[in-house]
Amino acid sequence: MTATEPTPGDAVGDLRATLKWIIAAAAGTGTLLVGAGPLAAMGKLDDRGDVAAAFCGLALTVTGIGWIVWQASDALMPQVSTLARFDDPELADLRALAATDPRAFFGPYASLDELRAKLQFHDAVAGNAAVMLARQSDERRAKMVQQVLDSARTNADHARHLERRLLTIVHAWTVRHHVRRARRHAFIAMIVVVAGAVLFLTSVNDNRPGTTEKKRASTHTIVVPGSP
Repeated sequence: MTATEPTPGDAVGDLRATLKWIIAAAAGTGTLLVGAGPLAAMGKLDDRGDVAAAFCGLALTVTGIGWIVWQASDALMPQVSTLARFDDPELADLRALAATDPRAFFGPYASLDELRAKLQFHDAVAGNAAVMLARQSDERRAKMVQQVLDSARTNADHARHLERRLLTIVHAWTVRHHVRRARRHAFIAMIVVVAGAVLFLTSVNDNRPGTTEKKRASTHTIVVPGSP
């Protein structure tokens, strides 16, 4: 059994799996913090302040979860990537990485522009050689033209392979950028979710029978005559 080398395309699946985990975690956290029990207790609230606070807390929690789902699902949408995106500002770190080791990204070429230029050159040479070979009647010259044609096609295929691999890297890096942005938004949104849940649960718990009786007892102070 031969082990296959990891490719940039494999990272895309892992990144999307991370986003799905973030969505599931957000939904689970919201359900855990604001469950069926506290929601049922809202119907027993008799204080307007508690009702208002409970609704505000619930709205914050739902907004935070919706925010996470929106950002994560937006990053999960299929991305259209082209080599033109290699120059996008959001891929500056990828360009910096490519500058440290151009051969790992562009093969024998120094840059993306040179890779594209050489691909066009080899395709043009292969096209011209094919035309010349079709018109060639001399067997010796035909063999020479065939060698040029084979060499040009090989070089063009190699350049095209490098271009496709670079496109895969650009796509993976684009998805990575969206995932990192969604993760930052998820962190902020979770703070909103927790704040809303705390407000909601505090309002609901303030209306429990024991708590309510303590509130009422504290508001009815018995004054004993002659006491200081």
